[in-house]
Order: sequence, then structure tokens, then C-alpha cells
Amino acid sequence: MLSETNLLRALTFAVVGATVASGCGISQNSDEDRELAWTLAPELRLGSQSGRDALYRVSARSTTVGPDGSFYVLDKGNYRVVTFDAEGDYVREFGSRGEGQSEFAYPMTLLGPRKDTLSILDGPSLSHKLFTTAGDFLETRRIPQSAASEDQRDTSDGIVLVEIFGYRSGSADVTDRLVLIRDRGDTISLVSHTRAASGTYRVPVCNYIIPAAEPLFGHVLWWDAAGDLIAATLGPDYSVQVFNRGELAHVLERAVPPVPVTEALAREEVGDGSTWSVGGRACTADPEEELRARGFEDFRQVITGIRVDPTGWIWVRRHAAPPGEEDRHRIDVFDSAGAFHGTLPTDTPWPGMFTPDGRIVRRELDELDVEYLVVYRIDRN
Repeated sequence: MLSETNLLRALTFAVVGATVASGCGISQNSDEDRELAWTLAPELRLGSQSGRDALYRVSARSTTVGPDGSFYVLDKGNYRVVTFDAEGDYVREFGSRGEGQSEFAYPMTLLGPRKDTLSILDGPSLSHKLFTTAGDFLETRRIPQSAASEDQRDTSDGIVLVEIFGYRSGSADVTDRLVLIRDRGDTISLVSHTRAASGTYRVPVCNYIIPAAEPLFGHVLWWDAAGDLIAATLGPDYSVQVFNRGELAHVLERAVPPVPVTEALAREEVGDGSTWSVGGRACTADPEEELRARGFEDFRQVITGIRVDPTGWIWVRRHAAPPGEEDRHRIDVFDSAGAFHGTLPTDTPWPGMFTPDGRIVRRELDELDVEYLVVYRIDRN
């Protein structure tokens, strides 16, 4: 049975969905999977095992590409931005750890280039620091705390990010609000997702308090943006809203229902209890205590990721295995008009980002756990 909170959420999603349906087209694709014969072939690799181009704590989501094909990579662990040319060779770097105008207390995300300008979000200073693509410092722009989100995207109309409300305020719920902040200064609210606030519980063996105990099978606001388009999930169902320059264009739906979560599944998810390293000592939570503290959602969310390519095609990643089995995922592909084209092979790499020419970039580890960014070409057979 749905809890009162989750029933309210389900009704809210239903009302929103009905409102959406009355105002725009819904792409209902309930047919069976039809597999696309696309393949992805690795073309080049950014980074190395040692030297100036070795990367530490990178993400394809904080990588961007210039008009000449150059790659700009935010190397968070080394507090710098590294430039690679179109062939993947190291060119230059800028930035270092510190509190000076051209230094980073902790760089969180990279945007641009726009008119030869890169913008780096420096979280602790609540600011965007602007540099030329050659690494010359330009200026610092302060931002409100709600806009200090690590996950941000550039669009043709401005910046898209998630504002978080209720976090650390003692509220029982936290609201994630996806907004488009336009270049002219106005802000458009696109999607809101309310979730249970993180709780705490104690691990007696180490006398350690877990500060952020998310509910098991917790729901996430998945989204992405590129060019004029922004795509975001709507609740736990297979439902994706697509916005064009801030206006709702259509909704992508498939007949893939969310899986109910039982207490038995939640216990299986907890297993023998989560383990943390505290002072070099392994601390494992009591599984019953962890289950009581965290709780669980009534349904497992269908969608586990969204990507928008430069032409407006949308990739939707979804669960392909029931809870309790080894994680398997499938990737559905929709065109810019919202039509479902098919499902990619099960071994298709999930993109971290798309390049302007339609390739994908993803973070990978080699046999020594050294990080690389790998660029793949998509062959649409």
C-alpha cells in the first residue's frame, strides 16, 4: 500500500501529467523494444597514467568542446582546467588550489566556451570564475547559494541547473527545482521534485553517525540539456518532459511501469548493512537499524538517466532487470520530434556527454584504476 506521502506525490504527478497532456503532444510508445543496430567505436582518449595530462577526479559532465574541436576538461582533483586538442593531445592548463582570483577553493563544474569564455563554478566561494579559453582570468561573478549546483548545463538560452530547497533546514522534505536562468536575467521554473530529507543513524561499532541516509530506491530528478532543448523526468514512471527554450514541447512516454518495492526487496538491498571507512577502520551498520532509519520508496523509478544530443535526439536509460537481480539497463532513443526509434544493444556505453559533432564522451578506468575520458564515434547502421 502507498504511504500517505507517496500517495500525495503520485496524485501530484498525475495532476501535472494531465495538465501537460492538455497543453502539448504526448509521444506514447507502448510497443515492444525494437533493437537499433548502432555501434559505438572508441576514437581517442584524453589523459594518461602520468605526466601533465594525467587526470584526477574528472567527469564527462564537466568537459566541454570548442568550435575547433578542442576539449576543455575540469580536473577537479588537481584544481585546474586542462585543454586537449582535437586529436586528444595535451595543450595547456590553468588554475590551481587557493583563494586568489584565478585560483579555486573547489571547482565544481565547467561551462562554455561562449565567445571564447569559459566559466568555472567555484563552490566554496559561491561564484563563477570566468577565463578565456587560453587561461587568462577575466572576472568573478557571485551567485546565490541555491545556484551552487554541481550539475549545470549551457543552453542557447542561458544556464540550466537544479536549485535545492529544504536541505539542512530541518524540513521533512527536500525540493529539487530545475530552472532555466536566461542570459537576460529572468528565471523559468521547469520541473520540481520533492523527496524525503536525508535522515541520520548511528553505527555503534564505530560510534559513527551517518549524516545522509537517503531512502532506499530513492527517486531522482534526472535531466539534461543541449541547444534549445531541456529534458527532465516526471515522477517514478516512464515519463520525460521536453522543453524548447523553456516552453513545454512534448512528453515522452513508454509502457514500462515502475516496479513495486516490498520490505523484502528493501532488506535485500540493505544486505548485511552498508560499510564505511572511519579512521582506517571498516564500520558496518546493523541492517535492521539501517532499514528503519532510511525507509524505502513504494516504487523503484523506471528511468536512471537522460542525455540530449546536439541535434535534439534524446537517450533515455532505464532499468532492464527487476530489483534483486544484477543491474542491467537499456537505452531508448527518441528523435527531436519525440518519436521512439528503438533500443540500443545492452552493451552500449552510456554517454557522459555529447560533442557538438555527435560523438560521446565518458569517464573510464584502466586496469590500474587510472581515469581517462574516452571519445566514441556512433555508427548508425
